[in-house]
Amino acid sequence: MESKKEKRIRFFLVLFFISLTGIGFFYKYNGFNSANQKKETYKPQSLVIHKSTNEKDNPIVILYEYKQNQHILALYEIEMNNAFKFKTLEAVTLKLAPEKLAYDKEGQGIWANLNGDWVYFNRKLETVESSNKARISSQNIPFTVDLDENKKVIHLPGTHQIEIGKQESVFEVQSLSENHELWLVLTDMGVKISTIETK
Repeated sequence: MESKKEKRIRFFLVLFFISLTGIGFFYKYNGFNSANQKKETYKPQSLVIHKSTNEKDNPIVILYEYKQNQHILALYEIEMNNAFKFKTLEAVTLKLAPEKLAYDKEGQGIWANLNGDWVYFNRKLETVESSNKARISSQNIPFTVDLDENKKVIHLPGTHQIEIGKQESVFEVQSLSENHELWLVLTDMGVKISTIETK
């Protein structure tokens, strides 16, 4: 027959192993979720809807970003005379990240590839049926990146260069002006506007 001391020891051993198992499951589950969250990185994407022709003519862009745990597709006017502030013209929350953005050939809206299906958005970013299925892929500007001790330098066609932080990774670069003095730079640390003197 078990003594009170043996019962107490058995009880504490059972409690200890149950607690140990519970802690193991907790850390395994949380570790798995954390690993998945780290892998889920959503690259920003852009389409330049209107390029600036002079300093009073603001560029207009479509921009996809993942922020505050939401997939945001927005139409912005970039106010050149207001410290390049992004003025939101339209915005919509998507259920998932677009795989790709494309121009509408007729110039009336844009296309977003969502989970393998092309979805048409008009200029108000409303999803509508479009009889015209013609799309024009975004023409990404080719670039190379050089690294020195303190910074990275993006080399664009011609002699154009843009400096970014040493730790940044560049996803996309788009010209925002006809004279190629204004650029949109998408990196893993955010969206930036860069000016280049071409004269």
